[in-house]
Amino acid sequence: MKTRLVLVLAFLALATWACDSSSSTSSAVSTSAPSKDISGTYDVAGTDLEGVTYTGEMTLTRTSGNDYDIEYRFGDSTEKGSGTLDGDTFTGTWSTGDASGKLTFTVLSSGVLTGTWTQDGKSGQGAETLTPQK
Repeated sequence: MKTRLVLVLAFLALATWACDSSSSTSSAVSTSAPSKDISGTYDVAGTDLEGVTYTGEMTLTRTSGNDYDIEYRFGDSTEKGSGTLDGDTFTGTWSTGDASGKLTFTVLSSGVLTGTWTQDGKSGQGAETLTPQK
């Protein structure tokens, strides 16, 4: 009987601790401040999957918190997507009418973003540097 009481008390203590831990974590996440704002228009310099260099323009528009809409412009071509900033890492997805993929950039202290992108269904990765327009 004494063992059962000790087990019940230990379970209650553990359950109480778990509830307290999850509620404090939840409130910390839900009230966390957004990361720095990287909204703006950037000059794009990149290398595609075949090693060919290209240039263009990208606009990042903050939609809420750490979430952004992405719009790439390469001549008459436009690619759209969305992404999330987590610390100094921006990850997202992009798509055109017939292609899509993923991207990952590091935000440097200068405001420049450097990173790579992939295209679904193709091997390899491209690289890009995004320089804020003045």
